[in-house]
Amino acid sequence: MKTYERVYEILAKSPDFVTGENLAKELGISRTAIWKAIQTLQNQGIVITSVRKKGYRLEKGDILLPQDISDQLNFPVYLNPDSTSTQLDAKHGMERQDPVPALYLAPNQGSAKGRFERHFYTTPHGGIYMSIHLKPNCHYTELPPYTMMVAAAIVKAIQRLTGVDTDIKWVNDIFLNNKKWPVFLPKPLALSNLVASQMSS
Repeated sequence: MKTYERVYEILAKSPDFVTGENLAKELGISRTAIWKAIQTLQNQGIVITSVRKKGYRLEKGDILLPQDISDQLNFPVYLNPDSTSTQLDAKHGMERQDPVPALYLAPNQGSAKGRFERHFYTTPHGGIYMSIHLKPNCHYTELPPYTMMVAAAIVKAIQRLTGVDTDIKWVNDIFLNNKKWPVFLPKPLALSNLVASQMSS
């Protein structure tokens, strides 16, 4: 885990300020390294209040912690902060013969594409873009039903975690208050039953 990720975890668990000295002691690094980690987090859009003699307090913002996510999913998670496209990240993972399944994450995408290869806007900070590399136990021509399964799973997860009801627009758009929210694009990448599904928000 990178230094800024460890600093973020400590601040996220603390309801109050944490001094730079205490952060440095807990992580066994210098105060300068702590300051650089804070700068990295702020550059990623994380709001951190800094008060002399009191230290740092996390106000708002999230970062993607691939190891934590991997521990929950029990399969590899790869984070690319400079991703052009998580679909391409997944494709490169296939070429490297990464373990399957595998999840490819990014906080933004430099050249994201949706249906019909149309580019779409991604925010510089705070987004969650992902492609999951799967190997379904069926022929790739039988994959279309997976689109409906993914849509239903996303809607169910949103409702279960937040209590918010969303709608599915045929067949891979999720709408909240008449606005498109995440989009996912199940896409066969090879004839060997390998598929990557992308979701962004």
